[in-house]
Amino acid sequence: MENAARTYSAALSDLEVKLEGGKLTVQARSKGGFPKSDVRPPNNQPPPFQIDFVEADRFAISEQPLRQAVGEFLRDRNGAIEWMHWGGRIHARKKSS
Repeated sequence: MENAARTYSAALSDLEVKLEGGKLTVQARSKGGFPKSDVRPPNNQPPPFQIDFVEADRFAISEQPLRQAVGEFLRDRNGAIEWMHWGGRIHARKKSS
């Protein structure tokens, strides 16, 4: 679980995964830019949600309104988690600066 706790980024959103009290929570943040590049992100972002592993790298959301939605962490050829697949999108792990 600890290896999954980081921020993942895609064109329209970031997913911040945190380990809190032994549970993984995800905060999704829209970047805006859709349907036109000058569209600003919404002021009200969705609340964080908890995920539970159902297999080694696969998870399900355990809270409403997204309960039972599924996703997975994807690994590189060396076995390190590099991507998060959720909501029909692949989010790449943000590199530490």
